[in-house]
Amino acid sequence: MKNSSYSLITLLVIGCIFIILGLINIGISLFWDFSNFENMVIGIIMLTVGGIGVLCAYYWNQKK
Repeated sequence: MKNSSYSLITLLVIGCIFIILGLINIGISLFWDFSNFENMVIGIIMLTVGGIGVLCAYYWNQKK
């Protein structure tokens, strides 16, 4: 494996972690604490960052 493939795997894992944490955060804000709008916004931001990370890793891997 090249050194760049390790960075792609790391980016993919971190993106997946952000997606999982974002989904957990949104789930908590919807089903447990109905009045906490900040958790919903943070969850959406985490989903966005994770999605961008996963898509970047996927497209950079497809270029090779």
